[in-house]
Amino acid sequence: MSGTPNFFIATEYTNSLSTPNSTPVFLNEPVVTFPLDTLWSYNPLPFDADGDSLHWIIDTPAVAFGQYVAGYSTPPGNSNGPLSMNSQTGEITWSPSQVGNYAISILVEEYRNGIQIGEIRRDMQLIVVPDTASMNLITPSAPQTAITAGQSVNLNFQVQSQNPQAALGLSAIGDPFELTNSNANFAVSGSGTSTLSGNFTWTPTTSDARDRAYRVVVRATDGKFSYDYTLLI
Repeated sequence: MSGTPNFFIATEYTNSLSTPNSTPVFLNEPVVTFPLDTLWSYNPLPFDADGDSLHWIIDTPAVAFGQYVAGYSTPPGNSNGPLSMNSQTGEITWSPSQVGNYAISILVEEYRNGIQIGEIRRDMQLIVVPDTASMNLITPSAPQTAITAGQSVNLNFQVQSQNPQAALGLSAIGDPFELTNSNANFAVSGSGTSTLSGNFTWTPTTSDARDRAYRVVVRATDGKFSYDYTLLI
């Protein structure tokens, strides 16, 4: 748990490269409020415009370069959902077991040709409240899809709520939307209080082919809490 309101944000990069380098950025906004005893997911979704490889982890918050918060402990979680990160998707999952105000740090390392050329760090505040979420997100059966260039992706999502006061929302971000002249699209339809549907479509070209998966994050919200679903293409 954080004992001070200070946060540390850092960027480190190498400027002696033969080609220009852009530091990574976080595409996804932080999630601040979490419901108690509920398994939740969030993806910070770092993105690099140069196509460099990115690796990110949950790290101990820092107060300066190389200096970590003294006495820090990982935010407490239930046995079915300790705070953890999926190494393949970068998605963070957590079922908080105690009401409170916590902090974590996301460290992103940037690599080119197997050599680390930079890193960024962002602290996040996690506020756990004794409440429950009102939404249910319906997703595709598989979180990973393999296609060839010229083939189309067409995936449907739906968020529902029994709470008439819910302010439902659906949105999508990720690598495909950041490509130059990309035709990736996420169309949303339906009522904002009972059901919303989202349709993700994308037809990549041959120039979009690569060994690393493209990440797409679909975010559902009920006006109070947000939930992320990560898709690999």
